Amino acid sequence: MTARHGRVVCRFAGRLRRDMEAGLYPEGQFLPSIRELSGRHGVAKGTAERALRMLADEGLIESRPRRGYLRSGREKEARGFPTAYIYSGMYSTGAGDDWDEDAARRTLNEFERLAAHRALSLLVIKASDRSPDELMEQLTAARASGVVTDALDPAFLDRTKEAGLPAVVIDNIGEGYDIDTVAQDGWLGGLYAAEELARRGHRRIGWLGPDPLNSDPQIAERLGGVLGGLARAGLDLPHDLRVTAPIGHPEEARRIAREFLARPDRPRAFFAIWQDMTAALAGAASDLNLRPGRDFDFVGWCTREQYEAGYLAGLGLDATQPMLVWSVAEMAKTAMARLAERRAAPDSPCVALKIPVRLEAGQKA
Repeated sequence: MTARHGRVVCRFAGRLRRDMEAGLYPEGQFLPSIRELSGRHGVAKGTAERALRMLADEGLIESRPRRGYLRSGREKEARGFPTAYIYSGMYSTGAGDDWDEDAARRTLNEFERLAAHRALSLLVIKASDRSPDELMEQLTAARASGVVTDALDPAFLDRTKEAGLPAVVIDNIGEGYDIDTVAQDGWLGGLYAAEELARRGHRRIGWLGPDPLNSDPQIAERLGGVLGGLARAGLDLPHDLRVTAPIGHPEEARRIAREFLARPDRPRAFFAIWQDMTAALAGAASDLNLRPGRDFDFVGWCTREQYEAGYLAGLGLDATQPMLVWSVAEMAKTAMARLAERRAAPDSPCVALKIPVRLEAGQKA
């Protein structure tokens, strides 16, 4: 769908939304068919269908197979109360405090934009400032209609379940916990990175990343993708080329990266598929007067929004540097849609949704 078509769909969805708020389609009543709506309003059937799906994602209507779309009223009940966005305050991209704040701000901005577009109120809370009980007290006082959070805190999520409050976790994997999650596809990202470096002819590749023995399952997920991609190319990742560096400690990560690059037996290619590791490797190369793309290759990682805002230039990297990118906007939109589905069907099975990761600038001159 093009940007222009997307705007047409949003305008038509807004028209239908206003018609519902004006009482044209009362709760419990079926909307006209897609054919009738498209003819009545002079839009393509595909436009009408996408607009109806958008409204279904918001909980305004429900799809009934072979019967059409029914006005549900569930979102109307939630419109008077805020959706809570609870963030951990633990963002880190490895490029300094400015980028650290930028990551949190960009995510918050996307949720604020979506809430404004849908005429919903948004309650923003920093989780690290409050205990689970304090968070629930604030949510109860605000009569919150649902929660989106990047904090996978079992104690807090247990409280939301007890209160019957729908919740979705973002940028995290709910390993061992029954919760809806929305996160970037780290496994495919690792696979793409391995395939790209193998395509460039590298047979001996190093890993610079957080310790896979860490409790964060996203680390194991990305490493698993790398190992799978290497296996498909008939390669492996020797243990002596697996170097671990901490997330959230940019100077320490840079020192470790510098030592890795200074090794006499250093590989000619690296996996650095965390933003912290991308920044550390770029900084270490600068310290040693090495140039990525000439002295060694690596695949990095960042958000789509940062990539388009000049993240590579900020690290002194060439525009041809291969990067795995994923979209914060897509994550926010998917999380809000899943929250609406959870409101409409509170007993439905939990799902783990993956935001696509794409390889950019992968062609080496």
